[in-house]
Amino acid sequence: MKQTRLIMIGPFPPPVMGMASVNKSMENLFRNNNHNKQLIIFNTSPLSLKKKISYHLYRFFKFIKILFQISGIKTLDKVYMSTSGGYGQIYEILLLLFIRFKKLKDIIIHHHSFNYIDKKKQLSSFLFCIAGPNTIHVTLSALMAKKLKYNYSTVRLSKVLSNIYHIEKDKVQLSNRNKNNEIIMGYLSNISEDKGIFEFIDLHSAIRKNNHNVSSIIAGPFSDDNIKKLVLEKIEKTKSIKWIGPVYAEDKRLFFRLINYFIFPTKYFNEAEPLVIYEAFSYGVPVVSYGRGCIPEQIGSNELCGKVIPPNYPFVKNALPWIEKRINNQKLYQQTVSSINKHFYLQKKIANNNFESFFTQLISN
Repeated sequence: MKQTRLIMIGPFPPPVMGMASVNKSMENLFRNNNHNKQLIIFNTSPLSLKKKISYHLYRFFKFIKILFQISGIKTLDKVYMSTSGGYGQIYEILLLLFIRFKKLKDIIIHHHSFNYIDKKKQLSSFLFCIAGPNTIHVTLSALMAKKLKYNYSTVRLSKVLSNIYHIEKDKVQLSNRNKNNEIIMGYLSNISEDKGIFEFIDLHSAIRKNNHNVSSIIAGPFSDDNIKKLVLEKIEKTKSIKWIGPVYAEDKRLFFRLINYFIFPTKYFNEAEPLVIYEAFSYGVPVVSYGRGCIPEQIGSNELCGKVIPPNYPFVKNALPWIEKRINNQKLYQQTVSSINKHFYLQKKIANNNFESFFTQLISN
């Protein structure tokens, strides 16, 4: 029996970021469910997330190389592509033009950004027009699919695949949280102003000012040296915030097992469905976040699992009362953890069913 070729195009770790992590997980899933399909990977990752001249030059030459590599493949059967949130779509348009020139019809585009979904972009319109009306668009939530179809008439076929599928529930019991009345807040991200690092520090200071015994942990790499200098200067003055650097594997598990609240004041325009929120939920940790992208759907609007703050609202003023209620009421905090566990299992079950349906469709075609 002839093997069909499944081409994957997108960023893979390193460097570590949400889209790259999901692509790696999808690669593993495709390999485990290959069913007579040959998988070919084209990695578009930059050398680093710092967008200097070298970043753009490296990406340009990498895409040129991928074009030449694809030209050497006689037949393309299916292409699975992750799309960028901004001007990176120029490269993807060139790739799609070349792919369509080879008369390939089976294209899957996986969306990881709300930048062109909240507001229609001409570049994205052009990309989806080239992809064609038979392209399957993988979105992260039902709202994301609805907005995508509303803004782009060429988008007709969609499939919701939530990132929660890639997260496993932690099995460690967390009954020792709030021991000795100490509260630990956590922040984990690529540390930048857009990812809300200064709102996090301000929230920490506001809680301390109200005489609560709180300490905080910041984890992740800094986006640039200037942000690093500013943040380290601020936390040096507080004495109760610690930066522990990037965390992976066991260090990340320890981070989530230590904290009582995960704070995510993201203002990032590309924000979609952050893996880190589901990771917090997998450890039973309440989340307080700005409601960008899919985040309101991730956390829920009833405040049982966390607090979603509209992006145009002041973060500290709205986050502080929700957290203080649970600091002052241990029973309410435990009810929140219980709600998170139920919410996580329900969303995980839905995602598992959607992925099973997706792979069945992929294999049958």
